[in-house]
Amino acid sequence: MTAGDYTARHRLKDGIEQMDTVVIERKGLGDLFVSFTSGYEQEKAKWERAQACGLSYILAIEGTATDVLRGHTYWAGGELREAKKSGLAMLRQLCSIQRRYQLSVWFCSSRKEMAVLVQEYFLAAERIPPTISLKNQLEKQVNLAHP
Repeated sequence: MTAGDYTARHRLKDGIEQMDTVVIERKGLGDLFVSFTSGYEQEKAKWERAQACGLSYILAIEGTATDVLRGHTYWAGGELREAKKSGLAMLRQLCSIQRRYQLSVWFCSSRKEMAVLVQEYFLAAERIPPTISLKNQLEKQVNLAHP
């Protein structure tokens, strides 16, 4: 997968399998603070690749908004250190990228909650009949993958 950690393959009524039009990127709090500070351009490239393929992008964070606001501390060289970016700055960045790049951000209180949300999100696609718009997105995705 060129962008994101999770997506799904759906079997349509006619037996054809199609990839979902959504990718989900999972981030733990430590990874979030590193990725959106020193690795920001690499993260941005992921959602830009997804959007160029006609895919929607969800950033699923293993932590609540309150957890993000607390900031991130970690041990390095026997010392407790704080992330370069404050929790408030991180939350503001997440809100800004949601608005600027039309991403969704999920705050999950645990890894288990995230797993349930990811699974149920993709299963919901199978309960909802595909719309013409979804069919067009899937065709565009197939055409990009198989020129």
